Amino acid sequence: MIVQCPSPNCKNKYKLDESALAKGPIRVRCRSCGHIWVVSKKTTILQVDEPGKETPSALARQTEEAADYFSHSLIEKLTTLRALVGFLGEKQQYGWWDTNFLSQTGQEFLNIIFPRSAFAAGINSVTEAARRLHDSRIGKGGVYHLFRLPAGFEQVVHEDLFDFNLSEVLSHFKEKEAALERLQAIAGNHLEASEGPIQIGIDKDLMRIASIKKLAKYYAHAFGNEIQAFPYFTE
Repeated sequence: MIVQCPSPNCKNKYKLDESALAKGPIRVRCRSCGHIWVVSKKTTILQVDEPGKETPSALARQTEEAADYFSHSLIEKLTTLRALVGFLGEKQQYGWWDTNFLSQTGQEFLNIIFPRSAFAAGINSVTEAARRLHDSRIGKGGVYHLFRLPAGFEQVVHEDLFDFNLSEVLSHFKEKEAALERLQAIAGNHLEASEGPIQIGIDKDLMRIASIKKLAKYYAHAFGNEIQAFPYFTE
C-alpha cells in the first residue's frame, strides 16, 4: 500500500507493507519532515484512476522504498525495557545513576506531585539520568541508545508512556531480583557483554523487536555480572 504524509508542507509518499497492520493501527514517521501520524486498515490508500494521472505503479516508483513505522508491540517492549533498565540502574539496585524515582518510596513521592502519572514521571526522570551517563561514555554525535532514540521514536515512546499498561510491569519493581529476572526473560538466551560502550547495530535496526531483545541481553549480562555495558547504534 502507498500512504502519504498528511503534513501540508510535505506530502511525501511511502510504501508500507500491509502486514504491518495485522495487529492493529500503527504510527508512521515521515523521513522527510519528521511528522508522525496513525495508519490503520481504514486509512485512505493512494489510488490514481483519473485519466491523465499517474498509474499506481508509476506512483509507487516515486515513493520511498518503505515508511518507518512503530507497532504497538515494538513500543510496548521498548518502554518496558527502558523502565526495567532504568529501575535496575538506580542507586538502591546497581547504582549506575544516582536516582530513586522508580522505587516504592520514589513513586509515593511522585504520586503527590503527579497523582495520575507518577510512573511516567519516574521513567522520564530516570531516562534523563541514564541518558547523561550513556552520553558521557558513548558520546552524542551520530549515535543512539536505549535512553537516546531518534527524535520521532522518542516522541512516540513519550506519547505511549501515558497509556502504558502498568499492571504487569509494576510487579517487577519491588526488588532488583524480580526486575533482573524479568529482564533476563526478555533477553532469552545468554550473551556476554564486555564493559564499556558496545556498538550493536545501526539506527534502522532500532525498528526491530530483535534489536530490543539484543539490548536486553547486554544489559542483563552487565547487571548480572556487575559491570557497566553501554550498547549503542550508529547512524
